[in-house]
Amino acid sequence: WTSWDASTCEGGRGQKMRSRNVKQAAVNGGQPCVGPTQETGPCDEPIQDIDCELSQWEAWSECSVTCGLGFHSRERGIQTAKQGFGNPCEGPLSMVDDCHMKKCPSQDCV
Repeated sequence: WTSWDASTCEGGRGQKMRSRNVKQAAVNGGQPCVGPTQETGPCDEPIQDIDCELSQWEAWSECSVTCGLGFHSRERGIQTAKQGFGNPCEGPLSMVDDCHMKKCPSQDCV
């Protein structure tokens, strides 16, 4: 059997499921497999309420330009997903901001 999949359980309510596969079907008069290949059961163990946690911000990317005004960005991810009645993550997963590089050199009309 696989481990119980409790992804549909919410605070101890709902149904959990597990399954198994036939490794070798009966051949040449062998005994057939007996029993179901899937099993469901009540979510009897309450799921812990876990708050969502975000990872630290990654470093800012390089500026999109080598001179003048450009932009750069940074990202972060979900380190721990919310479970049960825990608090959801708050705040953005990405940021974009201006970056000011050295002044672009002037060029004369030709």
